[in-house]
Amino acid sequence: MSQSPDNFDDCKQEFRRVACVLDDLLSRDRRGLVSGGIEFTDFSDRGGREWPPCWSIQFRSKWPIQSEFGLVTVDLTYAMPESVNSPQPIRIRWRAEVFQTGSASRFNFIEETNMALEAFRESGVIAVVREAIELGSMRIQAVAGSPEV
Repeated sequence: MSQSPDNFDDCKQEFRRVACVLDDLLSRDRRGLVSGGIEFTDFSDRGGREWPPCWSIQFRSKWPIQSEFGLVTVDLTYAMPESVNSPQPIRIRWRAEVFQTGSASRFNFIEETNMALEAFRESGVIAVVREAIELGSMRIQAVAGSPEV
């Protein structure tokens, strides 16, 4: 989709506005995430070195399962909208894995969904991330005892 210069500037301004909202939500929930043992890394490209500019945070929860590990990663991503009249949702992608260090995952499940900004704001980062980790953990628990997946 081609954007006029005015529309491009409006879209970039909207992206910055939403990224600030998301940063505020993350700051508010930071302590609860860390105290819950959830690690996170900011992979955002707010300046637009990559196209389109995006807000992207990855959350990780890892635990031992006998001689293996369970790992759930949750990626929250918001990209610059193509139009200020079509708001971009927050993409929620989670991945559940069971693996041994140095080996390929014997179980790997990925799920993705979208959430409108207002619904995301109402839920909060910590609730969205914890729910995705819980869903991933349930998938892992279902296969953790089986030798082959």
